[in-house]
Amino acid sequence: MAQRYLVENQIDDGFKLVKRLVAEGFPVAAAFWVFPKEEEGYWMLYLASKVYDESGSDAAYGKVVDAWLQLDEPWFSMSEITVIGEKDPITQDVLDILKKHPGPMATRSRRPTLGKMEIEQVYIYPPVEDAARRPPPKVRIIGVKRTVRDSTTEEVPEEVGYVEGFVGEAQFNTKFAELIRSKFGSLEQFALTYPRIILEETERH
Repeated sequence: MAQRYLVENQIDDGFKLVKRLVAEGFPVAAAFWVFPKEEEGYWMLYLASKVYDESGSDAAYGKVVDAWLQLDEPWFSMSEITVIGEKDPITQDVLDILKKHPGPMATRSRRPTLGKMEIEQVYIYPPVEDAARRPPPKVRIIGVKRTVRDSTTEEVPEEVGYVEGFVGEAQFNTKFAELIRSKFGSLEQFALTYPRIILEETERH
């Protein structure tokens, strides 16, 4: 069955990959997740770079593989990554979307096509260079607990608090653990209270 919902772990690990590539000198003109309009489709991470145009697919994929191997148990495989050129019509459509929605936040769109590819939706990362310059965002921590009402199990979201930092980075993890221990005593107790959590990035003001 097709996975129609892009999960936070995929989003976070995808952005880690992009930032690592840029840090290692691999230019990324656009990075985005695409869900194609196919019956058995699934989310694919697209990376657009002029390296593909100038040096070919082998050189581009080689750099991406090297960066992907450095991730800690990423939530997607290399088979879920597609590298394309900066001049590709798909890339140009994504860049047009970014021009209409500038800023440090990701952009979602349900436009029907990118280039000649029919899609259901696209999730576009902000330009990595912009993200690197912006201050750490405030991340809203939402705990989701399960309750039973009239023999029906429901998930109830509850705000736990806010942590400043970039999700997945060591400083964020430390602050997150401190917040949880201050309110619940331990990470284990927090996990028992909330089997699932949602991390919602908000803009700083």
